[in-house]
Amino acid sequence: MRVRTLRQRRLTHKPPLKHTAYFSEVALLLKGDLDILAGQIRNAIKVSEFDHVTLRMVPLEAGRRGVLASGLVLMRFTEPAAQHVFLEAVGGMLNRGSGREVRRAERAFERLDRLALSAQDTIAALQKKLEEIS
Repeated sequence: MRVRTLRQRRLTHKPPLKHTAYFSEVALLLKGDLDILAGQIRNAIKVSEFDHVTLRMVPLEAGRRGVLASGLVLMRFTEPAAQHVFLEAVGGMLNRGSGREVRRAERAFERLDRLALSAQDTIAALQKKLEEIS
């Protein structure tokens, strides 16, 4: 919980980090507490209003090409040798700093970028889902 709080703080503290998040439409279809889902959607819409944050939804129509095997975080720094990719795993995130792993993550994000809705269409889809469940 503390790590998540510290990470979220980076969205509002100076200097802000540029953040692009891709998520699957499947996340909006999961069964569960609709009040919690509505709160998460409201928060996502609110955060997307920051100039340095972009949300992109990969629609179901993207099929298997739009699926990642695990969560993936790619961190880019001004120093090329400092690029890192973090793979979601049981018990935490695995840090991979090799050029090969970083290039693989970059290709995955390029694929998601081609398949995902625009930022505006993503927010419209989130607002539509919020109306459906509220």
